[in-house]
Amino acid sequence: MKLKKFFIVVVAICMLSISQSAFASTATPFVVGIGDTSDAAIPLADPIANQVLLFLSNSSDVDWYVWENTSSVPKFVTGYLDNNAATQFQLASQVLINSNYSSLVFNPENSFYSIYLPPGGKAFFRVGATSSTVLSSNYDLMVVAWDA
Repeated sequence: MKLKKFFIVVVAICMLSISQSAFASTATPFVVGIGDTSDAAIPLADPIANQVLLFLSNSSDVDWYVWENTSSVPKFVTGYLDNNAATQFQLASQVLINSNYSSLVFNPENSFYSIYLPPGGKAFFRVGATSSTVLSSNYDLMVVAWDA
């Protein structure tokens, strides 16, 4: 019984010692240094579809993602921003095949459809800010792959 009372007292003291800021109603999230270059691109899982919901930490931040064709057959891959994010963010794409990079390509539609990737090929997607980006807004990147 004494152990139970002691435990309750310790928990009460711990709860009282937590500062008020721990219960603040607003938070400012910062994710800096994650996927900021193509070499540090965030790998997307191998299943058929990937969805990424994230945000940029400042107006010069970019987030890179990579999807690699690890199968033995060629694949098509598509990447696009949802309608809300398409007006506030800029999507670019780059392909790596046999150690050769393509140019970084921008599309005003913020979508890239049916990028052909042989086995071992990689598709990179870069999300960046535009002049109208609200930094507290999330972007929604969809990446889908299927057999060629």
